[in-house]
Amino acid sequence: MNELPQMLTADDIAKYLRINVIRVYENLNLKPIAGGIPSFKMGKQKRVLKQDFIKWVNDQRTGSLG
Repeated sequence: MNELPQMLTADDIAKYLRINVIRVYENLNLKPIAGGIPSFKMGKQKRVLKQDFIKWVNDQRTGSLG
């Protein structure tokens, strides 16, 4: 994860997880309490802070939400 930028795009996440960017957007559109990736809008695009993504990945591995 060290190679990831501090602010991630959906493409960054898709490449890292090796999944389709459409799946990433599905997770970005879910509320974090429902298991979605925590994100914020910059204009019309969504961004994810690296620290939030790392926590989300760890939560997915352990089965925790938020």
